[in-house]
Amino acid sequence: MEPLLTQGRGIALPTAISPKNRDRAAKALLTTKEVATLTGLSASYFEKGRIYGYGPKFIRLKATGKTGKILYRLEAVEEWLAAQEREPEVFSHGR
Repeated sequence: MEPLLTQGRGIALPTAISPKNRDRAAKALLTTKEVATLTGLSASYFEKGRIYGYGPKFIRLKATGKTGKILYRLEAVEEWLAAQEREPEVFSHGR
């Protein structure tokens, strides 16, 4: 099965994602902008998500304060996307 982030998107990732490269790709670190591009959501969505507690797990590369470089593990983004999966909702349109 093709990883969620590459399904039908034709997006080049920093490393090739194939079964033999999966462990290496899982350790790939992505910027907020890269995650936004891969998911089709805005960078602002992920920036706000860090403040309000939604979105994928992230890494802040500064031990003190709220500033610093933010990175996401590709594996964490894929897990977060999988957790967003829902069954179609039945809507009766007022019936």
